[in-house]
Amino acid sequence: VNAQIQAPPLQPIFIDKGALKPSTVDFDDALPPSCGDGPPPPKKDTALEQVKKAFLATYGDQCDKQLLANEPEVFSIKYRDKNAQPGDPDKETRLFHFSCSAAAYNESSVYYMTDEVDGVRQLQFAEPETDIRYENNDSDGKLLSVTVIGFQTTGWAVNSDYDQDTHTITTFNKWRGVGDASDSGTYLFRNGDFSLVQYDVDASYDGEENPQTIVDYNTAP
Repeated sequence: VNAQIQAPPLQPIFIDKGALKPSTVDFDDALPPSCGDGPPPPKKDTALEQVKKAFLATYGDQCDKQLLANEPEVFSIKYRDKNAQPGDPDKETRLFHFSCSAAAYNESSVYYMTDEVDGVRQLQFAEPETDIRYENNDSDGKLLSVTVIGFQTTGWAVNSDYDQDTHTITTFNKWRGVGDASDSGTYLFRNGDFSLVQYDVDASYDGEENPQTIVDYNTAP
């Protein structure tokens, strides 16, 4: 029916025949690229969707509900691969920062990374395992020693921040609210991943901030 050449009374255009069949493709692929002559929709950020899905699957039951609704901070890190040949393009890694839970004085976060080689992966943070000794085994007493006895990893980053200028993630874990006892780490991005380059521990509950560096790959010899 052609509405432009109809004589009165006007008969509206209608569907005379049709059939609905189940689609065999994904929902996004089944949709048309645009509606009529309108502009196409913005390009979907597949990596972001994959990261959000991974985060919710792992931490959906552990994080504060109000923080789960927030979008992650997203950073693009472009760098020159150490094995790059002349003319090779720079590589890109994307970093995603999710805030997960907030307590009285510590906020815990989770980081994910994506690149063309490894896809989506959660960032793991190396931490030294320590043997801390106090006089008379009293943590409120004199601190005698802090000894590194090994290393472990964790997926949590406490009171963390990513610095785009230095390409570092820093953490600062308070052992109590006044912050006079704590541990902190510095993780440097190089050649596609983050490495622990400095770790400080303030194990004395003395009312002062006086950390000592127990891991140092961040200072020139």
